[in-house]
Amino acid sequence: MNPTLDTLLHRSSLRPNQMQAPAPDDAELEQILRAATRVSDHGNLNPWRIDVFRKPAQERLVATLLDIWTRKKPDADEALTAKKTGFVARAPLMVMVSSRLNRASTVPRIEQILSGGAVCQNLIIAATALGYASCWLTSWAAHDADVKQALNVAPDDEILGFILLGSPAASASERPRPPLDDVVVWHE
Repeated sequence: MNPTLDTLLHRSSLRPNQMQAPAPDDAELEQILRAATRVSDHGNLNPWRIDVFRKPAQERLVATLLDIWTRKKPDADEALTAKKTGFVARAPLMVMVSSRLNRASTVPRIEQILSGGAVCQNLIIAATALGYASCWLTSWAAHDADVKQALNVAPDDEILGFILLGSPAASASERPRPPLDDVVVWHE
């Protein structure tokens, strides 16, 4: 079978707690990021930004999320608070992809955002091709104005994904996929 198709047909996400060190090294990460940025991009706008968070930066981000979460949800229990704020540090490496919309362009906003979504998808496919586990999350943090401000994401831009990377510590379980007849309409 074609190795690209094999990767696409067998890729599954692992939860962050199913990952372990090592994360991709610098050379592998550069390959992953180069692959991530080879996406469809109407107008060649590069309407996205990629932030890489190594472990110390992940821990600082946890503290930031904790501060924002506890201010907004003071009555949340400890377990929920830990889940909602600690997810960004549960894997050896995290990459955040956000939109960086070109508002002067005639390219529609949705096309610019979709290009950033393609960056996320290429990133996890490239990581999988190199043997790494990945998980694309958003959570409340991707949609919170204070989190966006703390991460230098413009108010009218979007955090498209927190992508966690590491080595598999477990096997991914296959989830049901839709039968093609349920999602494909053929036109003759």
